[in-house]
Amino acid sequence: MSKPKRKTLEKKLDVLWSKVVKDVAGYRCENCGKTGNRLNSHHFFGRRAKSTRWDLLNGFCLCVGCHTFNCVFSAHQTPSLFHEWALKKRGEEWYEDLKVRFHNIRKYSIEELGEMYDEMSELSKL
Repeated sequence: MSKPKRKTLEKKLDVLWSKVVKDVAGYRCENCGKTGNRLNSHHFFGRRAKSTRWDLLNGFCLCVGCHTFNCVFSAHQTPSLFHEWALKKRGEEWYEDLKVRFHNIRKYSIEELGEMYDEMSELSKL
């Protein structure tokens, strides 16, 4: 079997990360409690940073309103309110630990990406 290409593996990790973030939250918006099929997985620190892109502690399960569309509270429309809420929800220690990882420049090898995928796959089965 040939080795998977980096971009293919990263895309598979993105999809799996999103699923596991929702699994962990019980398929319920972590802000308002809505359930259903209109849930999104949101990165606290943007997905451009590979160091925290697939870190489950960097993810929040949000309904589409709390993620993008609500102008009173949403991760994208009112980011400062979202950050305040996230800090209250997860705590200062969570934020400081995640911030350290976010600021570490990281390039994963194909093998490391594969291991991360396998570990996350196991979590999605629980």
